[in-house]
Amino acid sequence: MSTLKELRRPVAATIRLTVPAGGARPAPPVGPALGQYRLNLMAFCKDFNARTQKYKSDTPMAVTITAFKDNTFEFTVKTPSVTWYLKKAAGVESGSGRPGHVTTSTLSLRHVFEIAKGYEHLVR
Repeated sequence: MSTLKELRRPVAATIRLTVPAGGARPAPPVGPALGQYRLNLMAFCKDFNARTQKYKSDTPMAVTITAFKDNTFEFTVKTPSVTWYLKKAAGVESGSGRPGHVTTSTLSLRHVFEIAKGYEHLVR
């Protein structure tokens, strides 16, 4: 039987990146972030791109990579933020500099419904 200590691998670092869906390449920001922990860049890029292929290529995906001291890694990919969807639907690059005072754009109820419909699979 293995003990709990044998099952837990020592963690070297936790790396948080934002990478475009299907756009992971061994260039910055992915290369330098993973290279300093001697992780397999090509394995990460291949796995990340496979997991995010259902999203459009310009969609920013938040990824959390756990690097272990034996040069292995695990990663989780989070869905795009609601803020990104709202800005994309409104057609603006950034929100208001003075929220509550200046309105940058408005959205129809249909836009909000479509965004919520995309997230309904997470609620179930």
